[in-house]
Amino acid sequence: MEVLVLGSTGLVGTALTSMLRSDPAFGTIRTPGRAELSAPYPHDWKPDVIMCCLGTTIKRAGSQAAFEEVDRHIPVRIARAMYERGCRHCIVVSAIASDINSRIFYSRVKGAMEADLRSIGFTSLTIVRPSLLLGHRREFRLGERLSMLIMVPLARLIPARWRGVRDTDVAAAMIADALHPVPGIRFIENAEMVG
Repeated sequence: MEVLVLGSTGLVGTALTSMLRSDPAFGTIRTPGRAELSAPYPHDWKPDVIMCCLGTTIKRAGSQAAFEEVDRHIPVRIARAMYERGCRHCIVVSAIASDINSRIFYSRVKGAMEADLRSIGFTSLTIVRPSLLLGHRREFRLGERLSMLIMVPLARLIPARWRGVRDTDVAAAMIADALHPVPGIRFIENAEMVG
């Protein structure tokens, strides 16, 4: 099985790529860097499944428009191009409370990305909606660090829908879906992934 992993250097992407490489069910695993995420895409990209973990922050992106480019437009452009090449299975990491009509910019962008992907026509589209991601990040994010300091000790008191979820648990859910795709549109909510 050929896999195209978008966002392979991020928190979930790193865990996902490592797990894919140790699973004999997956053959070719493509992990393009930022420079390769602009069209035209290499002709040899013909994945059986796209696994998208792309994401940034407004601070890192520099503006809301740049954030939307990374979190919405790049995944959708690549998904469309790969669909035209025959790919029929897409798994994407979105976020809890994603809603195209949300007043919160982040949730609105994630909701718009989901809607755009739904319009492409994949035989199997899986939208993964984690809450706070737990794991070791290469970059320091103060808000996430503070949230983890509060959420981790109180995890059992927090409903599973909102509880922090490990990067490896999100990656494992994506791999299980890649191996056993469900026709149509499927949502994997946070509560399904927390340990």
